[in-house]
Amino acid sequence: MIKAEFTEEMKQILSSMKGSKFISYECAIDTHNQIYSNFRINTNKNSIDILNENQVFPFLTDNEEMSCFSCSIAKGPFKPMVIAPTIVFNVKEIINSVEILNDVINVNNGMYQISYDNALIIRTESTTYMFARDYWLSEIITVRKDDDYNQVVSEQNIIDSWSNEGEYPVDICRSLKKL
Repeated sequence: MIKAEFTEEMKQILSSMKGSKFISYECAIDTHNQIYSNFRINTNKNSIDILNENQVFPFLTDNEEMSCFSCSIAKGPFKPMVIAPTIVFNVKEIINSVEILNDVINVNNGMYQISYDNALIIRTESTTYMFARDYWLSEIITVRKDDDYNQVVSEQNIIDSWSNEGEYPVDICRSLKKL
């Protein structure tokens, strides 16, 4: 199985946000609630850089690039992956929970099996913030104030993108993991 997921160390970093004050998130100026490749979450404990960038993964006899999430404790000022002004979105709410939406995609009866962490969901006292990645090559991150990932990428869209125009059967197991 190919794992395009946050590592255990990264999950600990994300989990450490629980109970802290979500001060803000910052990114290059977004359009239509979409960010290109990276953003920063600022809490009263620390700042965390989140990336959605292409990495190389093994596929049978070849390697393929796919975008996937990663994160780290921030060091220095925020630097967007594109040349654009930075914008800060103030939140100022306590984080009640941190969750990861994961899809396990089974292509052609087990020929490929990919586990993707597709969205980071932060629930505060009054708002849900979802930072969701797009399709397998896209580095776009969509920001929503709900946890409806189907509005970003539906299961049917995933099936269509992996089925090689209907040649391969594809099934998906979608789950939400609370950290």
